[in-house]
Amino acid sequence: MQEFLKRIKKDRSLRVSMCGDYVSRFEGRESGLTYFHRLFCYDSTCPKCNSKGGMIHKRRKLLIREKIKKSYGALDGLALRKFVFTLPSDIRSELLSRDSLNAFFRCVEGVMKPFYPGRLIYYSIHLFGDRDLIFKPHINAYVVERLDVVGGCQMLLGPDVLASVKSAYLLSLCRAGYAAAGVVVNYKFTLKASHFFHGIKYFSRPCPDYNILMKLADENVYLYNFLVSDEMKKFPFIRCSRGAVALNQYKSGAGSELVKMERLDFKGRENFSYRVFIHEWRVFERLEVLPGIYCCRSGGFTSADKIFLKARGLLDDLLIHN
Repeated sequence: MQEFLKRIKKDRSLRVSMCGDYVSRFEGRESGLTYFHRLFCYDSTCPKCNSKGGMIHKRRKLLIREKIKKSYGALDGLALRKFVFTLPSDIRSELLSRDSLNAFFRCVEGVMKPFYPGRLIYYSIHLFGDRDLIFKPHINAYVVERLDVVGGCQMLLGPDVLASVKSAYLLSLCRAGYAAAGVVVNYKFTLKASHFFHGIKYFSRPCPDYNILMKLADENVYLYNFLVSDEMKKFPFIRCSRGAVALNQYKSGAGSELVKMERLDFKGRENFSYRVFIHEWRVFERLEVLPGIYCCRSGGFTSADKIFLKARGLLDDLLIHN
């Protein structure tokens, strides 16, 4: 078995072809509940994992929300500032390497940090527009802000502030060796809670996703080969600023608890079968406690079970199947 697992780890095509075919079974030490963890490959060339709403997207959303909870506490009353840093068309082709994309990230991070100290900032690089497959890398910078701070929070930017951001960005590109005569930086923001959560969903999505990669394989083989190459393996398309968030941004309250799984004991690995997992287990109540991790009990969960899971933050936004 160990040799087989090593082979899967090394062979990308085999790993993708077997994605989701196995589950690991666990038992909760405290609750005695049975957990099943379906094993996914999380590879960019996998249609199950690298699609909107797929496993990569689910895991990213969970990690981002938990990071924001840790830094800001309650999620209510939060908003996003969104800056879009674009590149002039004549220098885009210079970013077809991992090092140059990392340098682009550093340029934008260096611009944003002085303007928004004490804030959590997420950077998401998109290599294409939303409507075409033309290579035009741009970075979306999302600043997490608490609206209900003492003194209020002004989300609307004056033209002088945005002009200062553009000037700093142009200077950063010139210092990095790019001959840019001018730059475009767009700005917008959220105020409603629904728009805040949609923003997280948007910037955490895979880009390029599986469908875009497959189109590139037909229309732009060079770019496709670059994106799936060993050079771009594990490239972090989404990054987060470092440093502490200002104390006035933290607010305790409902929704501030972090997801905490109870201690689990490994009980074995078995083949995944929809027939077994869905049809034969209709007598089970099944909860997706984390992306790909299901908790089951024959005859359904008791009130005590649900209180136990709720106390560990595992009963929020869950799919419940009877």
